[in-house]
Formats: sequence, C-alpha cells, structure tokens
Amino acid sequence: MGILRVENLTKKFGGVDVLSDVTFDVEAGERLLIIGPNGAGKTTLFNLIGGQLPPTSGKIIFQDRDITSYPAHQRAHMGVVRSFQLLTLLPNLTVQENALLTFHGNRKSRLDMFNDFHGYLDVNNKVDEALNMANLWDTRNEPVKLLSYGEQRRLEVVMSMVLRPKLLLLDEPTNGLTNEESADIVKLIHQLGKDVTILVVAHDMDFVFEVAEKINVLYYGGLVAKGSPEEIRNNAKVKEIYLGVGEN
Repeated sequence: MGILRVENLTKKFGGVDVLSDVTFDVEAGERLLIIGPNGAGKTTLFNLIGGQLPPTSGKIIFQDRDITSYPAHQRAHMGVVRSFQLLTLLPNLTVQENALLTFHGNRKSRLDMFNDFHGYLDVNNKVDEALNMANLWDTRNEPVKLLSYGEQRRLEVVMSMVLRPKLLLLDEPTNGLTNEESADIVKLIHQLGKDVTILVVAHDMDFVFEVAEKINVLYYGGLVAKGSPEEIRNNAKVKEIYLGVGEN
C-alpha cells in the first residue's frame, strides 16, 4: 500500500531547474534511500516533501491526501517528520529536556504554560523508551553541548522518533560520524518498526546498502534510476555517474 506519491515534482530557483519532473511512489514501511552527487537536488526534494519549500509545480500525495500546499507544521501533525543535515538541538538544555520539548511540540500540551512538561507521565514514558533505544539514557540529565557529535546525531533521530512519525525523513544522518557512530545510526533505524516509513538522503554508500530496501538516484535534478540495491549496483548509468565508467 502506498503511503507517499511524488508526482511530476519540479522546483526552479531563478529559472534554474533544481528538480525537474520527479515522480516516484513509496510503500508503507519501506526504507527508501535517495542518493546522487552534490547538487543533484536531494535536499531540495526533502524540503519539498517536508514543507520547508513550495514546489514550482507537481504534487505531493501523503496517505491519499494532496498535501502540496500544506505548511511544515501541518505535515508534522499528520506524521511527516523531518531531521536536518545540520543539528537543530538546544545545547544548554539536557538530553531529556530536548526530547520532551520535541514531543510536546506535536501535542495540545504545548499550549499549556502552567504545567511542568515533566509532569506528563505518558510523555515521559515515551521519551524514556526512545532514549533507552538510542543508548542515551545514562546521559539524559547532561546538557546536550557535553555530548559527542555522534551522540547528538543519535539524539536528533530520537527526537524525530518520539513524534511518532508515519513518514520519517532523515537528511544525511551519518554526516561527520565515525564508522562506529554510523553503525549506531544503522542499528537505531533497524529498531524502528514497519509502522514507520523511512526516507533517507545519504552519501555514505556503505550506510546506504546496509539500510536500503529501495534506492532512488537523482542527477542534475532528475530521477535517473530506481530499484533494489542490487539493481542500483549493476545500473550502467549509476556506474557512469559515480565512477565515470561509461558503456563500451
């Protein structure tokens, strides 16, 4: 069953096509990786799906609803959750406080200025569960600024998870991480159930082939290949893009 359809999506900046007529479907529970060289339009695609930018033309259909004109916060309330390539954490707050604020940001309790956020037992339980899953429980009372970069990355993923997404968009989740830290992100993604559909933009090909069930390849704003990891490995156009190897 399809959860997302991107239909003839185009984005122009100053007359330049950054994305051009991109169309694809995503099945519920799927792990879809978006790859391509720098400037291919990957982050722009995420900005369109997440609602951070409006498309020039085309449609975005989420759970059979046209959300093309919906703002980012409305998409988040529907279950479309986005993490960013650059960290968006509050460095002087603790690990637990960052996660709590994120969770309340998607609930009616965000409007209650008179109750301590720590007083919502159901929220605390969800946050504690997520921090345990990400192996961050022991650091819950530490300011985020004292965490390693890899731990901060894991916290970003946790903060996306506690919003109970239906569609989770991860933009370069292993950017700047060591191999060991990247392995932690892979493990965290594998721990998410199939009730969460995951789209990931990534450059790290080892990470891509460990996580992907399907792969889409963008090149100069166009979708040039899509398929299983094995199909992408053997695709002549993809080899040409990444290795400069053309057909004889």
